[in-house]
Amino acid sequence: MLIRAEKENTSAHLVGSDCTAWYGESAWRVVGYKSETVLTRCEGGYAENDGFNLHGRKDVKSTMRLVECRGIGNEDEGASPHDDTEMFIEGGLYADNQYSGFASVGNAYAEITGATFRNNHTARKDPTEGGISFKGKSRGKVTGVKMENNVGTAIYSANPATLTIKN
Repeated sequence: MLIRAEKENTSAHLVGSDCTAWYGESAWRVVGYKSETVLTRCEGGYAENDGFNLHGRKDVKSTMRLVECRGIGNEDEGASPHDDTEMFIEGGLYADNQYSGFASVGNAYAEITGATFRNNHTARKDPTEGGISFKGKSRGKVTGVKMENNVGTAIYSANPATLTIKN
């Protein structure tokens, strides 16, 4: 499922529940200018890239909220915000992905609460991958997550001072 807001000053809004997107480049991919996506009990799986993939433009705060979603069996991450975007994960399962269950890239911000990360980093190629990975200048909060049998780093941050972790 590709959602694209191509023209400057345009926006895209997507709300979905109890839905599935499998295969393709990314199962759920939102790109472009301002976007707001809210998915509840949705699944993104078996994609060439991420289960849930969010890209934006510099200084544009596009957001994606995943509530009790599942990012499973992807060739990269279960969920991944990029650029200056914001992602909020509330519960759900991110499992059996070749790299991390979740990876924040660039200048993205993310909050993850109560989700389970299981059997991730099956590729075993990057020591910064595993359950949750914050790369580049990305930052965020991780609260009450469950880690089960991930290979590599449970929670990684390139900038530990910009990441808050609470059990």
